[in-house]
Parts: sequence; structure tokens; C-alpha cells
Amino acid sequence: MKKKDIDFNEHVLWVRGGKGGKDRLSILSKHLCDELLEFTKFKTEDDFVFANKNGGSLSQRSYH
Repeated sequence: MKKKDIDFNEHVLWVRGGKGGKDRLSILSKHLCDELLEFTKFKTEDDFVFANKNGGSLSQRSYH
């Protein structure tokens, strides 16, 4: 998930290329949006919200 996939004004998150290659929309609470906005304030739009130590995407193994 990249920062650009979160719409902080509309409180929604886009899941890109999910099951079946489809994009899906998920609703976020205002509180969670506020927390994510604070967490990502120094990230660019193309940065992963939760990144590995090299700034890349997390693998399934790394978050289990």
C-alpha cells in the first residue's frame, strides 16, 4: 500500500490489484486517517506506508 492509495479527505483506502486483479475501496475511520496522515507525513506519494528496511514493500513472510 502506497501513500497515494489513501484518500485522507474522503477517508478511503484503495487496494490496488487485489484478488482477480481488481481494485477495491475500503472505508477508514477519521481517527485512523488522522493517525495514518501523521505516520506518513514525511513520506512521498509513491512511498510504501509500511515498508521494509530498504523502503520496499513488505513480503508475506515479513509480516506474519
